[in-house]
Amino acid sequence: MTDVKKPRKVWTNDDVNNLNGPVSIVGSSKSSSKTGSESTADPQYITSVKKQLEKLRSQLDDTVKQLADLKAFSDGKGATTSGGYEFTKGYNRVPVDQQISNLQAKKSQLEGKIDALLDEARKKGVEPGDLR
Repeated sequence: MTDVKKPRKVWTNDDVNNLNGPVSIVGSSKSSSKTGSESTADPQYITSVKKQLEKLRSQLDDTVKQLADLKAFSDGKGATTSGGYEFTKGYNRVPVDQQISNLQAKKSQLEGKIDALLDEARKKGVEPGDLR
């Protein structure tokens, strides 16, 4: 017994136009209209997410600047982003390498929060362009 498979037919637009009966479409029209209504997000939610993202990104920028200053200090260079000693802050007795590791942990935590917030917004139907 030899099993000979019939070659598959590749349909083109010309073949579809020559058909006599209706063409079946996978899925139903009800399911396609339902997904369209879910894709619009609440404007208040978008505004709230924008504010949260701005706050988190601001904190992330400050952390990156502090991290750059500490790395420059540990390399023997002067601080580049701050204008010198800040009188509003006291003397920090924590070793520089520990401060750097703490700031790196804070940076990764902030990046995780931003990613989680963007992921939640995407799941709720917010377009990426709406959050800029």
